[in-house]
Amino acid sequence: MAITRVYTSIAEDKSQKRSHTKSRLCFFGMKNTLITHSRTKKKMSRPTSTVLKKIRFYQKSITFLCSRLPFDRMMRNISEDIAKSTYSRAPRFTSQSFIILQDVYETHRTSTSETSCLVCKHAKKCLYCPTI
Repeated sequence: MAITRVYTSIAEDKSQKRSHTKSRLCFFGMKNTLITHSRTKKKMSRPTSTVLKKIRFYQKSITFLCSRLPFDRMMRNISEDIAKSTYSRAPRFTSQSFIILQDVYETHRTSTSETSCLVCKHAKKCLYCPTI
C-alpha cells in the first residue's frame, strides 16, 4: 500500500506544447483514487522587459496619457483661481477646447521629458532632478 508516482508527458502533435502532468495513486482506506496535478510554472519576466513592453504600448497608443476627468477638474480649478485673482467670472469651456488643451499639455510634457532625457545622456547621468 505505497504511493507510486508516475511522470508522463503528453505530446500528440508537434504544434502542441508539452504539458507535464504528475499522476499519483493514493489509497484511502479500501478505496484507491487517481489524482492528477498539472505542474505549471508562472513565467517570470525581467523588470526591463516589462518596462520595454509598457514603452511600446504607450508609443503605439493614440489615447491621452492622463485621464480626461482629472484633467478637466485641474483646468477648471486653475481657471477659477485666475478668475478670483482678477475679480471676474470663471470662463466656460467646450468639450473640444478641453481636448485641445489636453493635447497641448501632453505634447509639452512629452517634449520636456525627451529633452531632459537627452541632457542626461549628454551628461552621462542616470537620473535627472532639478538643481537647487
